[in-house]
Amino acid sequence: MIGDLDASAVAGFHAKVTPLVAPPARIVELDLVGVGFCDVAGGRELLMLRCQAARQQIRLDLVAAHPAVWFLLHLLDEQAWLLHPGQQ
Repeated sequence: MIGDLDASAVAGFHAKVTPLVAPPARIVELDLVGVGFCDVAGGRELLMLRCQAARQQIRLDLVAAHPAVWFLLHLLDEQAWLLHPGQQ
């Protein structure tokens, strides 16, 4: 994704990404290095997406993200994402 992941972009992000986090997928890699801004609405969407993946036994990896995204996840205390070995 390129651009902001904020309240105005969440619906579009949801519509594009949610169908990808579904069987038969087993692993989905999410690259958010092009996201320059992520607000709480964007963070909430990422958390909901991760919960959706877990319910379907799909591994959702955040393989790259802009520092703004990592910072928000840190504020949300989301250690599961912060410990990914491929984080950039």
